[in-house]
Amino acid sequence: MNRSGVLADLKFLARGEGVHAANLAERLGPHLQSVLAVPEGESSPAIRARVMTGLGAAVARLPETVQASVAAGLGLAPQAQKWFLGERLSWVADADGYSAKTIRRRYLEGLELLADVLMAPAPAGPEVDPVDFWCPSVSLELVSEPP
Repeated sequence: MNRSGVLADLKFLARGEGVHAANLAERLGPHLQSVLAVPEGESSPAIRARVMTGLGAAVARLPETVQASVAAGLGLAPQAQKWFLGERLSWVADADGYSAKTIRRRYLEGLELLADVLMAPAPAGPEVDPVDFWCPSVSLELVSEPP
């Protein structure tokens, strides 16, 4: 598995309806099947759920400047579920107030970054700041004086 193979599979997947294609299992390509851990013979709804979850998590790790264009380009953005890649990217351009050329450039740059993210090992866990707990303790001593 190599980066150029993953990138080619991403570009092929984005054409047409993206992740909403009726023949999604056929459109994934061997490199995407591998990085997204899609087993052979899995049902179409399970494949779609696995692909959308895996790609959605990977897109969330991209810089904000390319997230919208990549999510829309792949068909992950709910507002951008259009038939063709160009229509999805035009929607982002209209929504963000940029030219279609700028959004296409961000989309292509974002796919390159997405291929890197998909090939990198997954993060160990959520990045959470350590939390200190302070529990005050109280001791009560009852002393009774004899009458």
